[in-house]
Amino acid sequence: MTTVPQFSPNQIVCIEQNAEFVFGEVVQMVPSRGLCWARPIAIARPGPSLLLLELVQDLRDSSDLLLPAVLFREALDTEVLPLMTALLDPEKPVPPQHSQEARRWLNQFVQQICQVHPEVFVNPPVINPPVINPPVINPPITATHPIAPTQDGATPA
Repeated sequence: MTTVPQFSPNQIVCIEQNAEFVFGEVVQMVPSRGLCWARPIAIARPGPSLLLLELVQDLRDSSDLLLPAVLFREALDTEVLPLMTALLDPEKPVPPQHSQEARRWLNQFVQQICQVHPEVFVNPPVINPPVINPPVINPPITATHPIAPTQDGATPA
């Protein structure tokens, strides 16, 4: 059985496919359907040093993703910090943030994910909603006689 990861809003997550990494920010989890709604930040691939990822495309202007949560993993600080630095550093050349190009990259990436992992789309993990205990209804209070009858049914005097 596949365990569905639980992410928090604003957490940075990653999807890996063919040595490409899409990083995104979690907007919301949909636990009843096992989905993660994420806002893409960037697509990256291993750089020459293989220890650092190099920015390929700025995806901040692309469409949000609503994909099975099992496809995502938590992004590591060592992956995210260099990418964020590259995205936000005005002195470094950053791939242009063209909406059309970003959409094309993201669309191709999602198509690859769908082809490689069809099982998560056909048989998504079913998450049972949390069990909510029904409210406890106290039994009605019945008036009792202050003097209870004895076992033989007689009332003590």
